[in-house]
Amino acid sequence: MEKMEENRKQKHITIAEIVLIAILVTAVLALLPAASAVPTKVICVPWQGDIAKYHTTWSGQEIILKGVIHTNDTSKIWYKWDFGDGTESAILSLSGKTKYNVEIKHTYTGAEGTPFTAKLIVADNDALANPIEDSYLVKIEAESLDSKINVAIDNGLWYLYKSQWSNVNTKTFDGSPCTVWSYGSYYASPTASAVQAFEINGHKETGDPDEDPYVEAVERGLNWLF
Repeated sequence: MEKMEENRKQKHITIAEIVLIAILVTAVLALLPAASAVPTKVICVPWQGDIAKYHTTWSGQEIILKGVIHTNDTSKIWYKWDFGDGTESAILSLSGKTKYNVEIKHTYTGAEGTPFTAKLIVADNDALANPIEDSYLVKIEAESLDSKINVAIDNGLWYLYKSQWSNVNTKTFDGSPCTVWSYGSYYASPTASAVQAFEINGHKETGDPDEDPYVEAVERGLNWLF
């Protein structure tokens, strides 16, 4: 009888210990930071496929800064834009994908010929410690027809880039990755036109996709066409 009572007490102690451990583990997990992804690549869109060339603006004109972020999984990342003129954006977060197209509007002011080096800064923490980054070059030019055409082309190519798509029905003969553009039920003509628009503005399939995000779009568009 005494032995049975002793066993029962030991059992109660064991259950109490298990409950205590479970509570402690839950408390520790609650204190741990939320899972975050590791940003693997940040690519700002270069003007005419050349990382040394400046995007056009004129003093007082609002423009769109554009970039692509790659991560190793779909957990949260944080980023901000440093506009290179002494101002910067708020720190923003993203999650749910492994590739993000990011953009922000900004207005530069200054004399003609004034250059700015903006930066897209990305990290796996909201303090942006140990970030990776890429530069986005902007220069103030005269408010002329040429400048307005350049800004229109810049925005138009970004729109095209964001409009590409693919699914299980978009295939190539050899299984290589592809992308298409469409207008209603038409695919060949819109895809060819989009690829040409990138090509004639310096974004060619022979470029470096780690420096120019449009290169991959051109490569995949050509894969589908041919």
